[in-house]
Amino acid sequence: MSKLRTSVVQWGLVSGIRQDTSDLIVVAPSPSRFAPEARKGQLVVVVEAEGDVSRGRNACTLVANTIREVYYADGSVSITSSLRKGLKAANAALYQFNFDAPQHKRATVGATCAVFHGHDLFITQVPPAQAYVAHAGKLRGVPNPLAWTGGAQGGPAVGYSAALGTSLGSEAEFFRSVLQPGDTVVLTSSNIARLLSRSQAEQLICFSDAATVAEGLYELCHRSHLPEAHVVVVEIVPELSAEARNAPLSPAGVSERGKLAAERVGDWFQALSAEARGTLKRKHADGTAAVPVQHEDEQVQDLEAPSRPLTRDDYSDAPFIPPPGPMPAGMEAAPAQLPPEPAPAVGTLLDRVPVGDPEPLPLSAFIGEGDYGGIVRPPAIKRERRIDLGDNHGVPVDFAALPKKAAPPPPGLVESVTLPIRGAIVHLLGGMANVPKRTLRPLEGQPRPLRAKVRGLSYRRERPPIPWINIVLITGVLALLIAVGLLENRRRDQGIVEKALGNVVQAVQAAEAATAEPEAQRHLREAETALAELAPLRRSGMLTETKTVAWGQYQEVLRRYDQARSSINHIGLLDNFEVVVTLPMAGGQASRVVLATDPATVTGLLEDRMFVLDRGNDGGTVYQRSGKGLEPVLAPGQTAGTVVAGKIHDLLWRDDNPLALDRDENPFNSIATAYLRGTNGWLANRLQGSELLPLGDIPAASFAGNLYLWDSKKHQLMKYASGQYADLPTAWITQPGDAKLDQVTGVQIDGDIYLLLADGSVAVFRGGAFQRTLPVPRLSVPVQTITRFFVTPNVVDEKTGEVRSQGSIFLLDTLNERVIQIGKADGAVIQQLQAREHGPLNRMMDLAVDAARGNIYLANGQQILRAHLPKPPAPRSVTATPSVMATAQP
Repeated sequence: MSKLRTSVVQWGLVSGIRQDTSDLIVVAPSPSRFAPEARKGQLVVVVEAEGDVSRGRNACTLVANTIREVYYADGSVSITSSLRKGLKAANAALYQFNFDAPQHKRATVGATCAVFHGHDLFITQVPPAQAYVAHAGKLRGVPNPLAWTGGAQGGPAVGYSAALGTSLGSEAEFFRSVLQPGDTVVLTSSNIARLLSRSQAEQLICFSDAATVAEGLYELCHRSHLPEAHVVVVEIVPELSAEARNAPLSPAGVSERGKLAAERVGDWFQALSAEARGTLKRKHADGTAAVPVQHEDEQVQDLEAPSRPLTRDDYSDAPFIPPPGPMPAGMEAAPAQLPPEPAPAVGTLLDRVPVGDPEPLPLSAFIGEGDYGGIVRPPAIKRERRIDLGDNHGVPVDFAALPKKAAPPPPGLVESVTLPIRGAIVHLLGGMANVPKRTLRPLEGQPRPLRAKVRGLSYRRERPPIPWINIVLITGVLALLIAVGLLENRRRDQGIVEKALGNVVQAVQAAEAATAEPEAQRHLREAETALAELAPLRRSGMLTETKTVAWGQYQEVLRRYDQARSSINHIGLLDNFEVVVTLPMAGGQASRVVLATDPATVTGLLEDRMFVLDRGNDGGTVYQRSGKGLEPVLAPGQTAGTVVAGKIHDLLWRDDNPLALDRDENPFNSIATAYLRGTNGWLANRLQGSELLPLGDIPAASFAGNLYLWDSKKHQLMKYASGQYADLPTAWITQPGDAKLDQVTGVQIDGDIYLLLADGSVAVFRGGAFQRTLPVPRLSVPVQTITRFFVTPNVVDEKTGEVRSQGSIFLLDTLNERVIQIGKADGAVIQQLQAREHGPLNRMMDLAVDAARGNIYLANGQQILRAHLPKPPAPRSVTATPSVMATAQP
């Protein structure tokens, strides 16, 4: 049976932030073949806790490390017994950890332990815990998840009533399964089991590799907004890859088989050295025979000797040994007539001593590991074998009933090819061992031995000669076969790569020559599929940088595909992201980035002045860039004039200083406060009339010193004049026209006022009157969620007053990880700004554009990224149906 290997992928969510390696997952690497832990297999542990956050993580770390140390340090040959001892030790350590803590600070821990040993899988669980085992295309939940039973009676109990740390008597559940290539084992935290239905779990786990399963579970947690989750996926793969099995003489086949051969030779040397060490240890100092010692990895069997009463014949040959003390009357010792009796051997004494476990373990401690008993009995007493010399006829032997030795399996391909080489090596070693001793010359002065006369010519060689010619011919033929095989594999690999690249080029050419937009999109999807088929070629080494010709063709195909995609879908790639600043607090989330610039004139010192709002820790802290770091300038609880600042929910730029907004959380007096930064610190102004606005965050904007707040209840833009924030606001919109003002989510001003609607369209107002609505951009990937937008002003010549260049509107599509640039006049799509691959921009919250320097700033998680705005792609050379249909309204 071939050996198996494991492919492990894991991740963890901590406060909604993904980590490639979770602190609550322990994956013990496959131990070395020469290490004593090799007999225990590979251990994977997933823990989760309830209670205080900080102590819960410490408790999980304590439990996981204790289980690992005790499991590998235990000398038992039973895997389940070692797991039971590890859980018992972890429970005792956690109980001591919680002993001195108050009730609200105590933590309870659930654990799932999986051991991969050869072709066996052992799972031990202390609830809450969850595991999924996909074997032979069938999926089983361990334990049966509540999401599969719909919460019906009989499902597993969800809670921490039986978790580690609740008492000193926590019991674990044991499961066992057989492994084969293609099986997948998933260990998760218990909260994921409530989201994963049976059909969804079977489709994801049974028919995907480890990386795909891990990404699918992350997407599920991301959609469900889980703050904490932990997943480890273990895929069982054969020792040889598919390429090595299909092409034995390929580079991968030769390399992998060479490694396996080296490992098997190492195993042979290890077994030989272990046997030698055991033999030396079993030898006695007096030179007696070695006593057989059972290896620790062998199963103990029950050997019972047949019992019968002892007779006189058993002691007929034994010499008489007088007892100590004075001799009885009438008896005389005759020591001279009896030889001294040697002391009984140690092995003989041990044969008569009963051996047993101090505490017999239950049968569940040895689940699936053979026949074990609570007490190990000694072997039978060895006696002399008596030979019957009588005339009685023996019992005839039925030779047909005797077991027959199984026929050896036929030689495989490797054995058949290497048979001549092995034969030549045997002949060579035999010849070297049989070198005659006549080559040794006797010492001077010693008589030469007389040579016995024999028939024939005794001086001739009597053994067959070494077949050097055959060895050389066989070696040459094998070298030629290997060279021809490598050349053929290289030619085959080159043909596969050229065919895959040709498919991409053909699809790209069809997309460039298409006259209709749907047809071009269809061919572009075919080109993307053909490019995805090149990924396995890169992983297998068939397409690498060392193969300069194929790699150059691959780079040319990529360049042409990017050019066609950019021309058809108006895509501009954002490359070489630069991390400007990073939030200093762990778990932070940059929700606003403000550049110190005047939107009307596009001036300001962006490199020196930048402000960031962090709302990731249930508050709002304003940071200012200082050098290459951030300094807090306004935080909740800080005094601004006579007012104590609350949670900052928005940050704006007003003339030459930042303006922060917060709102009282009291629903009966939810008045908003504006914080203005002056020369002597922060000043606070309560915005009259803001308590009448609907609860929640208020879309706001600042222009020419004035403050504008959106009233979603009255569908009106409320204007606070500069320096008069304490007065009641005035309604700015006088002619709403046909604008849909019940879906406003954002406000931007550059002289005209732009209102972002929930569907991605933009309503434009001028002088309080409605002008037009810019429609939702029509793209091959539809717009999903537009959360923020940014408007760049027009560049006007100061002397003539003419517009030198039109500004743009940048829409932030967070779900598709892109920024859509459209024109302010008609809403036509200029380009889609996105990274080359999905992933780097998966936590975007806000954006700001420096049109004067051609830079875009993105608030992505804890970082502020900067990239250069690419030049809009050139239009297609053929006439195509426009991707955006926009009509300006008066």
